[in-house]
Amino acid sequence: MPAVVGVRLSPSSPVLWVDAGDVDFISGSLCSLRTPEGDRSARVVVGSAQLSSELVPLPGYLVLSLLTEDEARELAPARTILQQLGSVAQIACRVHPDGSRVTLLATDDEASAGLAADFARTLRIPVVVRDQRERIPEVELPQLLQRVTYQGTEATIEEVSVFRGEIVLRTDSGTAITVPLANLASIKQHT
Repeated sequence: MPAVVGVRLSPSSPVLWVDAGDVDFISGSLCSLRTPEGDRSARVVVGSAQLSSELVPLPGYLVLSLLTEDEARELAPARTILQQLGSVAQIACRVHPDGSRVTLLATDDEASAGLAADFARTLRIPVVVRDQRERIPEVELPQLLQRVTYQGTEATIEEVSVFRGEIVLRTDSGTAITVPLANLASIKQHT
């Protein structure tokens, strides 16, 4: 009897019990899955060693091989990124069909900004945060001459240029620091 594993094609899809051949796949690994619709990437959610009884595999489905995250992303970018997001957080998100960017739908701007930065760093693609109505939250720009802290350094806002997409800070020692508007969340405004 061939080994059977449980796989999911996306985080919210049902578990499919499929033929794993002679390979003992472990839970959490990515694999290439032959389906009647063609080859797809899938995540193993129940390894064959975890099963306490024999199951009959779904006809027409066969696990072909293990995949790295990069290989899975090349095979099916959007689905692979959704699987990664689903394994990390329970948050509403949408992946562009070609896997080029992710949109997180969140209400807590500060927490979601950190999560977006983590995802962008991990997935190496742009991550946009929008509110539940799918609008980009408005960000309050600091005022000229306002005191701020940036990466632990006290400074004063010297220039804000939306056109160039940057903010220029001047430290107490006179050093100018240019911060891209994309890093606005890292500037802590004093009240």
